[in-house]
Amino acid sequence: MIFVRRDPKLIPEKVLRVAERAQAELEALPAEQRAAFIEKKKRIWRAFARYLSKMSYGKCWYSESDCVHSFMDVDHYRPKKQAKRSDTDSDDGYPWLAFSWDNFRLSAQRANQINHDDATDETVGKGAWFPLMQGSRRATWDDRCIEDERPVLLDPAKLADVRLIEVTATVAGDN
Repeated sequence: MIFVRRDPKLIPEKVLRVAERAQAELEALPAEQRAAFIEKKKRIWRAFARYLSKMSYGKCWYSESDCVHSFMDVDHYRPKKQAKRSDTDSDDGYPWLAFSWDNFRLSAQRANQINHDDATDETVGKGAWFPLMQGSRRATWDDRCIEDERPVLLDPAKLADVRLIEVTATVAGDN
């Protein structure tokens, strides 16, 4: 995983303003209407794809693949409507971050969407998964303490997370 330096200067002011207006509308809605509103407005975060792509030279922020034969998604690092914490635990996720470009990551669809390979019986993709370390605080709509959470998933927009991965090359015959 490469560190992706987020550059707001690459995003047109108009695109940012549309997201800010949607966020203001979302904040005014009752809880039971938020998920439908978010779903209806997905074009807003999709409009960020080309600018996020410029920040990573067209590569998936998670896998570094350029995926020229695949579509890229605008992933919500913290899931916008449901967060699966484990196989048996999920919650409402982070709806207040649905329109926050700070929460967007450019992702290859294979990395982002849940897919099942029948040939290998393997399930891949992030989907709504967002587990937290045991004992971590959990942010909610009423307590938006994301800075106090300890996610299990590494974040390519955080240099400290990227530094946790070290890739070394070995040459055949070297021991």
